[in-house]
Parts: sequence; C-alpha cells; structure tokens
Amino acid sequence: MNNGEIVHERYQIQEVLGQGGMGITYKALDRETNRPVAIKQLHLSLLHDWKMLELFEREANVLQHINHLNIPDYIEYFSVESENDVQFFLVQEYIEGTSLQQMIDEGWRGSEAEILDIFRQLVSILEYLHNLRPPVIHRDITPKNIILSPITDSAKRSPFKVSLVDFGAVQDHIRTTLQGGSTTVGTYGYVPLEQFNGRAVPASDYYALGATLLFMLTHQHPADFETENLRPKFHDVVHVSPQLLNVLDGLLEPYPERRLASQKAIEAVLTRKTIPSKKKKSSLPYGTKIKKISETPQQLQLRIPGAFDATAVFMMGFSIFWLAFVTFWTVGAATGSIFFALFSIPFWIVGFGMFGAALYKMFGKTVLDLTPEWVQLRYQLFGLRYTRRVPTESVNTIRSERRYVQNGQPVQGLCIHAGAKTLKFGSHLTPAEQEWIVDEVETFILEHTSLL
Repeated sequence: MNNGEIVHERYQIQEVLGQGGMGITYKALDRETNRPVAIKQLHLSLLHDWKMLELFEREANVLQHINHLNIPDYIEYFSVESENDVQFFLVQEYIEGTSLQQMIDEGWRGSEAEILDIFRQLVSILEYLHNLRPPVIHRDITPKNIILSPITDSAKRSPFKVSLVDFGAVQDHIRTTLQGGSTTVGTYGYVPLEQFNGRAVPASDYYALGATLLFMLTHQHPADFETENLRPKFHDVVHVSPQLLNVLDGLLEPYPERRLASQKAIEAVLTRKTIPSKKKKSSLPYGTKIKKISETPQQLQLRIPGAFDATAVFMMGFSIFWLAFVTFWTVGAATGSIFFALFSIPFWIVGFGMFGAALYKMFGKTVLDLTPEWVQLRYQLFGLRYTRRVPTESVNTIRSERRYVQNGQPVQGLCIHAGAKTLKFGSHLTPAEQEWIVDEVETFILEHTSLL
C-alpha cells in the first residue's frame, strides 16, 4: 500500500513500520479518532503456508481478550476481497517509541537499575498473560518485540514505559495442547529446548526473557555464548549483583520444571539478602553412596540409597518369622472360629509394616529435592513412589534427632521442620553423612530465604 491510501474507509496509511514472514506492518491515521494506529496486513495470494493465516487469526482472537497497559490495545480485525486476492488486516494501538533491539544497536547501555526496571515490567506482563484462562504464551520474547517509550514525567521513577508487541507467534496453551502439539516458532537464541520440540509452556517465555536480560547486560546475542550442559556460559562477562546473577541462572535453566517461571519466584530471588554460611561447608564423607543428582543455583538434588547391612537383614528375617508365626496362629484360630482369627489383624499390620520397612531399608532410595519454592522428599521402591513436600520459605530447621530405640540404643534420623509439618528420612545414615546433609540443606535454605 502507498502512503496516503485509505483502507476500510477509515485508516490513512502514513509509513511502513516493518516487514516479515507474517506480512507488512504500517503506521496509519485513524480518521475517526484522529489517533495513530498500527495495521498489520496479510495477503492470501502471497501465503506459502496456511499456518501463517491460522497464526494471524489466532493473534487477532487473543488480542481481543487482552487488556493491559503494556500491551497495545486491539481495535479491529477485517478482510478486504478483490478479484485476485483477499487481504487480512489487524489494527492495534500505535506505540510511540523505539525497540530495545534498535536502542542497543545504537549504543544504549542501561545501568543495572534501568535494566532491572525494564525487566520487572516485562515480568509483570508475562504474569498477566500466563494467568489468563486459558494462559497466553507469547513464544517470541525478543528485544525487537519490546518497545521502550521515554517517560518525561519527573514524578515517575521509571525512565521508560515498556510495551510488548507482535503476538504473531502467540499460543493458546489449552487449545494447542488438546490438538496434540503446536507449531515451532520463535527467534534463535531466545527459544528454549522444549519450544524447539513444539511444546511451549509458560516457562518458555521466561527463558526468552532471561535471554533478553542477558542481551541487555552484555550486548551479545545469546546464541553467541558457549554452552555447558545446555546453559550459556556468561558469568565471566556479566558483572551485576549476586541476586540478579541468580535470576539469570534461574531463567536460563534448560529444564522448564526447574526454571524460574513466576513473578513471585523472581522477586523472592531479587529481594533475597546475601547471608554468609554459618560454617564452612563440609566435604562429602569418604565412601558414602549419597549422590548429588543435580546442583545448580536454583536446585539441589540428593539421592540417598538404602543400606543392605546387618540391621536390615535382621529386620527382614524377624519380620518373616513374625509373619510366619501370625500365619500359623491365624490358621489355627480360624479352625475354631473366624471371630478369633480376626484378632490377628493388628499383628498382620505390624508384621507387614516391619517387612516393608526392612525392604525399603535394603532396596529403597530417597531423593531430596530443594528449589527456591519447595523442599521435597521422594521415597522410591521398585517403581513405587511416595512424595512429601513443604514450601522452602516455611522451613525452620533441619537437624538430626532420635527417631526410635533399637537394641537399647537410640537411632538418629534427619528431620526437616517446616511449621506444623516434619519431613523425616536418613535414619540409616552415619553421623558424618547426616552432618553433611544438614550442612548442604542449611546452606541452600540460607541462600534462598532469610530463615534458619
């Protein structure tokens, strides 16, 4: 379309704003309101893939239900037919400003405070989108889709108003999940692994936000960084507060279930005080079978195997003897009266309880999983699992306590106290192993809360 041309008897084209795979975007004057608008145009005759039209229509549908100060207002969606073509138009509020990509290309270097303000505004936008029903996943959070508008009002503490634009890659999460998948879209370097596999989730937007934050801090494209275990290596070039560095680590976590993916979780890291450890961390005891499955700034996972020792063998043997005796007694009682046989039920429960405890002690394992949000214990035996967890911020103490008495000697086990709940584990561990786990858990909790 040419400058001055009028579309839909209402919009007068002024200039081209951009051109891409989803069509051409123009700045135009809305002659009804005398305000500038942005018009995205798509030619049916130029489509190479019908998926583009589906995405275009999805963008229009989603934008109709969005109402946020940092997202351009939807105005209307219409089509214009001619003899040889059909054109589709999406009209939105025009945002006066400059893209983050252009500002950085032109040399802008924000202070940590300015970058953090931009970042927090973007987090607020994502929180809004992901809390819609169904949640809206943008899938293309990049510097080119972030518009910064200068704020001249001295009463405002923020130098920029941040706007998120271009919802052409947006995913209606419930709709695409029910249909069994989604289209892989996004910008290289800003797309997490799960989105490459066509399975974007709300946490995928937070990965892209982390990559955008990394670009703001370093002016290097995220894809240009070397990687280790699927993570970009940036610690040597990013010089910011420990809290912001931890946020970057949490956002760029390759596994979505471990990623920082909510405003609450991010603010918890940003506002966390740096608390020194109460003592020097101890070393993993020599000869122990405890393994660190995962250790990142946002997660600590320990696998604690069972112990095939003399105590476990004795427990197994005694429980088998107990059950055999109860079986003999029950059969004898049943020949006289079923009623008397019912008295054996409590003894069966005790016997199976001892047998299960011995079996778990010998062949089971415990996985202790700590994140900034949850402390979780997962008990596993022959494919069976039982999980208990408590909020990390609710943890008061972890210590070794007497669990029970065996052969006249107290048996110590680990207890994580969180309000009215207590997670118990590790009664078969040596004192050195228990001390090491206490030290690891205390250090993690101290780094992620102000408790303990």
